[in-house]
Amino acid sequence: MERYILAGDEAGNPGISPKTSNTFVYGGYVISEDNVNIAIRAWRKVKDEFCGDESVELKWKHFFIEENHPLPNPLLFSNRIAREQLANIVLDYMLKEAPIMPVAVYSRKDKATDDFIIESKKGNRKINDDDVWLMPVAQFATFLNAKNAKGRLCFDKLGSEKQMERRQLSWSNIIMAIRNEEYPENALINRRKLLSIDDTIDFLDSTDEEIIQIADFVCGVIWTAWEVNGSYLERLLNKYGDNATLQGLGIASIE
Repeated sequence: MERYILAGDEAGNPGISPKTSNTFVYGGYVISEDNVNIAIRAWRKVKDEFCGDESVELKWKHFFIEENHPLPNPLLFSNRIAREQLANIVLDYMLKEAPIMPVAVYSRKDKATDDFIIESKKGNRKINDDDVWLMPVAQFATFLNAKNAKGRLCFDKLGSEKQMERRQLSWSNIIMAIRNEEYPENALINRRKLLSIDDTIDFLDSTDEEIIQIADFVCGVIWTAWEVNGSYLERLLNKYGDNATLQGLGIASIE
């Protein structure tokens, strides 16, 4: 049976305040386990061509930060406009050569409904980021079901061990509830598709794992599109957006 990976990361901040971004994105891409080495070779070619070193950690921010930003930038291009244009070129190349299939969900906080806003442990308002990360997972499960395949989740490491433990516990509770048939029958029909995904989430460090570097890039470019310029990925959305015909994949919004 064929196996696939959902490599995921997040961009933006779920918190709602004037100091945070207006967009929160969770997503990345889906790839067959058989094609992982092809994706890594393609990513290394990008780093060798545009950084002069295939071993560096290349992140989406490097394409968009200001020229005088203190963050060290491995890209050989200092001009920001040139780097932004390069991001489009690299995305096209990765979608064609890797091959990777983007899957992501973005939330615009200025359009978030009251039902989607919760209170953090510190008492601050934020969008329900648990709902956000679970939506690409549900899209992944739909894709696997259509392919009669299995899959696993490979996510970028979160800020602390407790955060990763909470996310794993949330996922384990969902899987257990499905197996125990704790949902109404009409809800179980779709939720059972999640059983095609492994029980354990693999949290990986982007410094060492290039599949996560690629997820960071895809997720970050989508975040930039909605935070800075909504037309930036118009042609990508035409293929993978809300009206996409590709089964189980897409770039969708949640409010």
